Amino acid sequence: MTASKILLTATFIAVSSLLSGQTDTVRIDSLRSRITYFNKLVAGGLVGKKDNGVSASIAMIHGVRYRKFSLGAGISFDDYGAWRTIPLYGSLSLDFISGKKGKLSIQLDAGGTKLYHVESPNEWKTIDEKGGRIVQPALGYRFKAENWSIYFLAGYRFQRIRYLETPPWWAREWGTYYKNDVTRDMERLVVQFGFGLH
Repeated sequence: MTASKILLTATFIAVSSLLSGQTDTVRIDSLRSRITYFNKLVAGGLVGKKDNGVSASIAMIHGVRYRKFSLGAGISFDDYGAWRTIPLYGSLSLDFISGKKGKLSIQLDAGGTKLYHVESPNEWKTIDEKGGRIVQPALGYRFKAENWSIYFLAGYRFQRIRYLETPPWWAREWGTYYKNDVTRDMERLVVQFGFGLH
């Protein structure tokens, strides 16, 4: 092969590689431009059955949004009367109706829970918290307000907790000393609203 053919072949390969690299760069930049960061801070209530009443809930989620899909990580603080829980969870949502003023979405949150028992002065037994898990499907609506988004959310909260219940020391004298491993499910209707970046 002559020197001119070698030079021509090398030039062709170099130009092809450069064009291919530019195409890949354009594709990556286009993908990045469609991925946006978002966060939201919402607060509201947990509505239980007659004996459980209404209690407070506050949550924060940070994540990324790509077209109709959103993926994030969240943390919340929830009040269940005798229990306080701090769930850490993943959040996945899909916008299925988009209008001129806002978007309607479905959302699923799931993860683990750190829990704290609020002791009663008349309670002699000892409670050792083990933890729990949370699952929450919900419907959400958001609309833009200048540089912010306003969020409304309503869903079903399933919170399972586990703890070890130990009776007082004097129960040994009566022959009733035992440890009870308890699993308890707390189900609530959750209603929240708040704001965040797009």
